[in-house]
Amino acid sequence: MFSLLAPAKINLYLKVLYKRSDGYHKIDTVMQAVTLFDRLNFSPGFKIQVVTKGHHIPEEDNLVTKALRLLLEYTGLKKGIRVVIEKKIPVAAGLGGGSSDAAAALLGACRLWQIPLSVSELSYLGSQIGSDVPFFFTSGQARARGRGEKLTELSLPTDYLIALVSPPFAVATPWAYQALNLRLTSDTNGGNFLPTGKEKVIGEDLRSSPRALPFSNDLEAPVFRRFPEIERVKKTFDSAGFEPVLMSGSGPTVWAAFPEKSERQTGAGQMEKQRARIRKTLIRSGLTPPPRFFIVRPLAACAKVSVGGRPA
Repeated sequence: MFSLLAPAKINLYLKVLYKRSDGYHKIDTVMQAVTLFDRLNFSPGFKIQVVTKGHHIPEEDNLVTKALRLLLEYTGLKKGIRVVIEKKIPVAAGLGGGSSDAAAALLGACRLWQIPLSVSELSYLGSQIGSDVPFFFTSGQARARGRGEKLTELSLPTDYLIALVSPPFAVATPWAYQALNLRLTSDTNGGNFLPTGKEKVIGEDLRSSPRALPFSNDLEAPVFRRFPEIERVKKTFDSAGFEPVLMSGSGPTVWAAFPEKSERQTGAGQMEKQRARIRKTLIRSGLTPPPRFFIVRPLAACAKVSVGGRPA
């Protein structure tokens, strides 16, 4: 038996351009992997068996099951495998947990079954499962276009910490896109990262052309209308001095960045102070009970395909 870790992601920017003829939306987004992981444990089996611990996900609905079946169909093999998923990433929370698990499942099955697929083949298979899946075969920092499958790897700073605030309910991604009024979305040009007035520069694209990310998410408008408590969380963290603060994906998770202290200041005591600050901020949001939160770091410079299947 062996284990792989599947990381969560956040969206640093998300622009919805238009609805395509195939029903998907054309988007422009920047995604960043973070250090919140599901653990997938792999062992031989007589059939495909997927067990989820920590959250009830019917096996037939699990993207891991779909990924494994697609891999067998693609290779023409008849194999079995048992995958036990230890869920830590909130489900349907805008953090890509299911997509990351599917990517890790493809990697784990290839390892167990000794299938030498290339990264491009894995990304192709992943795109058949979900739009976010190919991202988890990158280094962990990428710009995604098309419906999310056209990826450009980026090199972004990682010297900051992130509070992930996850309200105790799910937001369905298809609903969020359907509820979006494209005529009311931001007028950011999908072709470039445009400078903002605040000049919050987070990185450069591969053309070495520095731009400031807009730190905007077009899906906030419809989601905030239906779930005003998410907007309340965002405004509370923004007023508390965190920046930037943004909803990730279709929500409901809100991420809030804050500077990482010097090495001397990042011990257990300093981290507990940060946790206390976040707890006080959540109390000020007025939500009862307060949402759970995680303090994570950005992931970058991983070995190829390690983000989707990092050895535990």
